[in-house]
Amino acid sequence: MELWKSPPERYRPYFRWWWPGGSVEEKEIRRELRLFKDNGFGGVEIQPFTFGLDEEDIAKDPNIMTVGTDEFFEKLKTTLKIAKELNLRVDITFGSSWPTGGPFIKEGKAKQLVMSVIEVEGPSGFNGPVPLPEKPNYYELLNLVQDISKTVGEFDRNFKLLAVIAGKKGDASGEIADLIDISQYFSNGILRWDVPDGRWFIFGIYENFTNQLVFCHAYPGNYTESFVHDHLNRRGIDEMIDGFGEKLVEHLKEYTGDPFDSLFIDSFELFSILPWTDGFLEKFQKEMGYDLKPFIPLLFKKFGEIKWLETIFKGSLKYSYGEIGERVREDYEEIRSELFRDEFLKPLLDWVHKNGLTLRLQNHGGYQNFLEGYSMVDIPETEELYAGGSYDFMKLSSSSAHISGKRFISSETFVSASENPKKLKEEDFYYLAGRAFSAGVNKIYYHGYPYLYYRKGRRWYPFDRPESLGFSFTTWTDESSPVWKEIKRINEYISRLSCAMSRGKNSAELAWLYNDIDFKDKIVFGFRGEVHDSEITKRLQRAGITYDRIAPFHLVSAEIKNGKIAIGYQEYSAILMDNLNAVYPEAMSKVKDIVEAGIPVVILGNFPERAIGYHNFQERDDFVKKIVNEIEGKVKRVSTPDEAIKALINSGIKPPIIPEKEYQPFDITHRILKNGELFLLFNGTEETQKEVFFIGNGRNGVLLDPLTGSEKGKTKDGYINVEIPPGFSLVLFVEK
Repeated sequence: MELWKSPPERYRPYFRWWWPGGSVEEKEIRRELRLFKDNGFGGVEIQPFTFGLDEEDIAKDPNIMTVGTDEFFEKLKTTLKIAKELNLRVDITFGSSWPTGGPFIKEGKAKQLVMSVIEVEGPSGFNGPVPLPEKPNYYELLNLVQDISKTVGEFDRNFKLLAVIAGKKGDASGEIADLIDISQYFSNGILRWDVPDGRWFIFGIYENFTNQLVFCHAYPGNYTESFVHDHLNRRGIDEMIDGFGEKLVEHLKEYTGDPFDSLFIDSFELFSILPWTDGFLEKFQKEMGYDLKPFIPLLFKKFGEIKWLETIFKGSLKYSYGEIGERVREDYEEIRSELFRDEFLKPLLDWVHKNGLTLRLQNHGGYQNFLEGYSMVDIPETEELYAGGSYDFMKLSSSSAHISGKRFISSETFVSASENPKKLKEEDFYYLAGRAFSAGVNKIYYHGYPYLYYRKGRRWYPFDRPESLGFSFTTWTDESSPVWKEIKRINEYISRLSCAMSRGKNSAELAWLYNDIDFKDKIVFGFRGEVHDSEITKRLQRAGITYDRIAPFHLVSAEIKNGKIAIGYQEYSAILMDNLNAVYPEAMSKVKDIVEAGIPVVILGNFPERAIGYHNFQERDDFVKKIVNEIEGKVKRVSTPDEAIKALINSGIKPPIIPEKEYQPFDITHRILKNGELFLLFNGTEETQKEVFFIGNGRNGVLLDPLTGSEKGKTKDGYINVEIPPGFSLVLFVEK
């Protein structure tokens, strides 16, 4: 109980602490760290950048653009010294801003493929140059959306021709009826090709640099020469480590581990027309067994691989070739994910661990399978801005941590697209924190607190109404905030929940297959993330069924033990599958084993129709169909979320605690301890909810209030009465 009443610093929330580059002073650093300590924060994450500062501000203050210099590292060292005196922990952003990169990225700049196209008609002879690509018209729009001087530098016109591909036009716009690699007919700048009968596209496939810049960075030198590195080739992260990382750890080595805990990498937001790197074709050929080159025109999207524009305009593929384009794209994304993992994340983790640190990382916005990336890092982090903070999105990071045995799952919290960053009331903080905890998060990072810096007579506050957008991306949380007088009480509440939800081991009854490689972002105004949750998520919550999301690779690795599905550190009693147009044959083979072991499998929607990918697709499709035929009568296929819940319950899947009502009014998170069980009960509704739970004859339980640290109630004859106001949480501890 003492740990619950007054949790240590590791459980207390951290502030994302924005610095105006390197323009900070020891006296103010000490004042702000003392302010954080006195108001219940356990640490900070330092993020030095220039968001919200313009060229005039930067020109007036030469200290801003100094990140990565000896002077800057000494300021970090001073900060760590003060933090240690105050018993505060410190995370440091790996570089300035995001994505990772800087002026030291030279040979390791990010690469892409770009494409030109002309139309010809045959039969005829073509004798002429292959046109060079033009700059996409969405480049300037991208810079406008980001509201900084540059998001992408000058369009790189140093093209390297990779291939010339001919595509026969189909009947519909953008439709292709045949593809031919005609690169052999290109020589000395001229294509000489006998065009067959019909209308044809001639595609010029070129390689160049993306010239993506680190957003609103604070590195010295020319702003437009701090490039994002290649995340698909080892030389990119090597240059990042050599240019920034080694200097960082050398300057701060005496504070490694205390109080310097983690390096942090924010959501990647990598921008490209079509991500590429040296050796991609060779790796693809080796892994997939066919030549990707003729199919490259099918890989391009209408608005490129740019998160913000895809979110706004819902870009699809430029060209279609029946089902082939979709299949080849799946193979391409799989190889891209592997490269991101093996060439970027693995070597980065090795270096971080070698230097006695941990890596906290937001995997979304990158190219790796989301669930795989989250499972690899020491502290996977989700956020409440991406995808509107939907439960469907936030569960990805926590599920990965549960399966991989990671103790902490963090969240960039109290952030949304909003017209008024000061509008959040005290109860909103309880609601947003509770929602994060109910999604499996147990470590909260506020977004955020700006170092005290004035520009044009007003306090600098990044993300507050960027001029070109007119709305904010943050919650204004400093001494002027309406809720600041209550911030210490809010932090005590958060700390107790973090302490409770970091104990023991997560427990979930259901493994719900997540069949996609990523999660599509959406722009959402306001903070009510549950509005954007899927119907099946809402039904599972109201049924009280606890679950984790699993990826196909998790399923393939599963073992059957004592009538349960063992995946990593977790065991599940059933599997739910939906969104199953295409699947990995290896995953379906494991599903067959699970079905034959008598473990419930529920399929929402149709059975899969094909295998994922184009490689060896006929044989792999046949295997999937064979498995479907063998299990079709042994699984429960349903058409609606309600039917899925009924099928699970009829199969014996029940909530870990049983309410008297037919539905569960609270969102439940369940953890197993050596001496009992913990349940987080979160009321995500807008009304006070009352419920009576039966926890078993002879079992003692106590209800704990994170707001006060005191007991709220006890069991009587195996029952306990629970009443929770809207947006609040309680913790139920049940003895073993």
